[in-house]
Amino acid sequence: YLVNVRMPGSWCAPNNDLMQDVAKHHNNVTVIDWYEASEGHEGWFVEDGMHLSDAGAKAYAELVAGAVQISAPGEEPDAEMASDEDLADYGYADGTAEGDVA
Repeated sequence: YLVNVRMPGSWCAPNNDLMQDVAKHHNNVTVIDWYEASEGHEGWFVEDGMHLSDAGAKAYAELVAGAVQISAPGEEPDAEMASDEDLADYGYADGTAEGDVA
């Protein structure tokens, strides 16, 4: 997964374009669209327009958590979060894979 950006400055669009290009050429890459999700939410950013406020950090985390899913190769992620049963199907118990440090 790649998460695109929203920030003032000339580097925003080229960075987002690069991420889209990478995703087009690699079927195992998905771009999470923070740019679109954060449009019109000035309160999600502090005065510099780039760094996140507490509300923005919460919205960003919720967007990423909602997009990152465990799915079989070739499947599109669902709009819902993976359940404990889904995690167990892929070798996860309580959110960690065997051998992972909890």
